[in-house]
Amino acid sequence: WRRLRRVLLWTGHSIAKIWYGRPWIALICFCTAVAYWIVSIAPPRDADVLRYHLTHIRQIVAEGAWKPVSDYHYALPFGWSLNYLPFERFHMSQTAHLLNLGIWAIAVALLVSITRRFYSLPAALLFCALFVYSPQMMKAATTAHADMYITFAVVAISLLMLGLPCLRGEEY
Repeated sequence: WRRLRRVLLWTGHSIAKIWYGRPWIALICFCTAVAYWIVSIAPPRDADVLRYHLTHIRQIVAEGAWKPVSDYHYALPFGWSLNYLPFERFHMSQTAHLLNLGIWAIAVALLVSITRRFYSLPAALLFCALFVYSPQMMKAATTAHADMYITFAVVAISLLMLGLPCLRGEEY
């Protein structure tokens, strides 16, 4: 927990240093977060989500357990899709989108912190803008896809590989 706390403090401190004296960056970030929020609170609409991820979870809820089916249209439930089970149980499928949105927010914050440490502010902002504003990222962050989990795992592994000071117990 101490390392997690250190990483969160380091990330928050890095972002606060970027925003300090630059309200336009904070405004752009806020507008982007609001746009992502609006898209993610919409009901599920993606074919892959409706016919695969959430459909299998709905079948598990309807049958009361995971049972193999003769039609392997959606195969085995894989780990990330099972995270949607509690939300589907309470008929709140939009919350599955918000789970991915939360993972996206953490990944973006870590990415900004990592890139700012090694590059100039304009380069870090450009890199993060390419990450945030790519259509595939918006789709993964606002729908019940497993892609967001993979993106977060890559960011977390990058953080570990770079050996950032917050993981070594140094001050930020």
